[in-house]
Amino acid sequence: MDLFNKNQIFGAALFFVGVMILTFCNKYERSVDEKLRDPKLRWSVIDGNKNALLKEKSFRGTVMTVIGLGSAVYGFVLFLMNFN
Repeated sequence: MDLFNKNQIFGAALFFVGVMILTFCNKYERSVDEKLRDPKLRWSVIDGNKNALLKEKSFRGTVMTVIGLGSAVYGFVLFLMNFN
C-alpha cells in the first residue's frame, strides 16, 4: 500500500507552486512600493502630476496573485479529495 497516490503528490506540488508564486508576488510588490516611497515622486503628485504615481504593479501583480491563489487552493483541495 502506497503512502500517497499520484493525485495527492500532484496536489501537494501544485500547492507549493502556488505558495512560491505568492511569495514571489509579495516580494515584487514590496520592491515596487519601496520605489514609490521616493520623496520626489510624492511631491510631484502633490504638485499635480497624477501620472507620476502610475503603478507598474497593477495588472501583473493581480494576475500573479490570482494564479498563485488558485493554484494553492486547487492543490490543497486535490490533496484532500484523494485522501484515503
